[in-house]
Amino acid sequence: MTHEEILSRLKMKLPLAEKRSPSEMASTQKLDAAISDALGTWRGSTIGKDMLSLLKTPADMVFTHGELDLAGWVNTYAEQANLSFKSALEQIFEYLKRHPKALEHYTNGDANFAESADGVSGFTLPFGWNVDQQVMKTFRRARVYQAAHPACDLLGAVVVVGKKAG
Repeated sequence: MTHEEILSRLKMKLPLAEKRSPSEMASTQKLDAAISDALGTWRGSTIGKDMLSLLKTPADMVFTHGELDLAGWVNTYAEQANLSFKSALEQIFEYLKRHPKALEHYTNGDANFAESADGVSGFTLPFGWNVDQQVMKTFRRARVYQAAHPACDLLGAVVVVGKKAG
């Protein structure tokens, strides 16, 4: 890529980064604290216990330790915040995107995800092209799912996250 192309990409991308207001930052910090507290509560409840004894899982499905940990965290947060599982899951996924080290824990180290189409690992748009944000959201969720399930191809991951969203 030439310097001119790099500068052109930056010229298009940088205006999309807006400064957060103090109230937005305070709101995010409060939300992150609640989500972190739920993780602490969940992990505290698992000391000396098998996670499978604390969670109901389908008999025909195998869960990794990380998946059980994440499921317990989401259930705990949903209960504490009085949210549906789906809403709690979405909020925790947003939390994980803001905290890449935590995301790496659940995606086997592949936490190279970004908030824009240009930043998603292995995916760039030609100059001047736009992307449907709902499609990009599904794509990012599929990549997270795929990272946690290495044998799953991208199409299979999109199908799985599409069913969970519906």
